[in-house]
Amino acid sequence: MSTTPAGPVSSPVADHASTTTGGAAREHAIDALRALSERVLSEPRRDALLRVLRPLLYRGDSVSCPCCRNDFSRLVTHRGVPNVRCPSCGSMERHRLLWLYLQQRTDVQTRRYRVLHMAPEASIQRILRRLPNIEYVSADLDSWRADVHCDIQDLPFSDESFDIVICNHVLEHIPDDRGAMSELVRVMAPGAWAVLMCPIARQCATTFEDPEVRTPADALRAYGQEDHVRLYGSDYRDRLEDAGFAVSVDRFLDDIAPEVIERYALRRTHDLFEEDDIYIGRKP
Repeated sequence: MSTTPAGPVSSPVADHASTTTGGAAREHAIDALRALSERVLSEPRRDALLRVLRPLLYRGDSVSCPCCRNDFSRLVTHRGVPNVRCPSCGSMERHRLLWLYLQQRTDVQTRRYRVLHMAPEASIQRILRRLPNIEYVSADLDSWRADVHCDIQDLPFSDESFDIVICNHVLEHIPDDRGAMSELVRVMAPGAWAVLMCPIARQCATTFEDPEVRTPADALRAYGQEDHVRLYGSDYRDRLEDAGFAVSVDRFLDDIAPEVIERYALRRTHDLFEEDDIYIGRKP
């Protein structure tokens, strides 16, 4: 039975104001542009427009994005935390870290693979779609980016359909996460592997779930984000193994030089969650 995690769970990242007048002006300009575009453009067109205009506000060479290979003066503030989101491709720390991992630790760029990408992140999706060796399928409940609209708790794919699954920061949003994990195992071929990164609470041994958490405000206080339905502890690995995965955890960030971490803004700063480890689940 889940228990409350050690320490308070109601203190997500504190809101940080921009540190310079120029930075604040850029953030206000982005907010105004987004608000205007939301009133007059569809989501795909709004996304395309912002991808063109945002980089103009962040011109410089202090930080780089390995996903789109562009340089900027700084990255866009996200949820009050500065220097997080790429102005061009929208990548966040975990997306940049994941792409470096795929480049350096796997043969995803050279070997033929059938890839299922759940809740596709635009920055990773654009890269994978361009690889000629990848047979790529994306899926989500309702995102316009997805090829297939479906519920991860009841996937429409045949058994053993995929060689790689990317399910990055998804399961903390899913009511029946154990069922979703089992579904991912089902659609994976023997020997296939999945990237299963999730936010893990600091110094929390047991996953915390509370049926009394019903509103976004409650979820923010209990789980650290308005749309999360649980707070994973270090037993997250046990849940994956119970579903049938053979799990390994790669502390990939520890193997990256400090100057590269700084240049690519790879280190997540959060009061509640651990740094991003790469959870890999293999189907025996």
